[in-house]
Amino acid sequence: YLIELNEQEQINYYNAIGLIYKRINDYTKAIQYFHKATEVAHRFKRNEWVGILTGNIGDVYAAQKMFDSARKHWQMDLDTCIKYKVWGNVVSTSNYWADSYKQENKPIEALKYYKKSLQYLDSLPTKEYDNRFTTYK
Repeated sequence: YLIELNEQEQINYYNAIGLIYKRINDYTKAIQYFHKATEVAHRFKRNEWVGILTGNIGDVYAAQKMFDSARKHWQMDLDTCIKYKVWGNVVSTSNYWADSYKQENKPIEALKYYKKSLQYLDSLPTKEYDNRFTTYK
């Protein structure tokens, strides 16, 4: 039988599937599911999620070493998440951005984004920080 999902559950569902496909390196399917989640986010005017999902697409590009494309997506993610005060995502996206420069052996640029990440880390509620640390370690 079909279960009715609310708007956030729909976004979470498609996002989770996209993350799984990214994890197993099926980048085409990952992007397809992130786009499905983005369509739902647009439909329900969940603009903060449009930014987060755009960042997830950037992560897919980064996994393929397509850093220019990744950074374009991450910039939209950062702009949106700063606007809506989604600090945890600002921290993680800044770290991805820094890591991309590190992979390109550009330490000065990497340091800039690591510092940005630290700047916003203080904005995270302790509970959210602890949860992210436990989840992603």
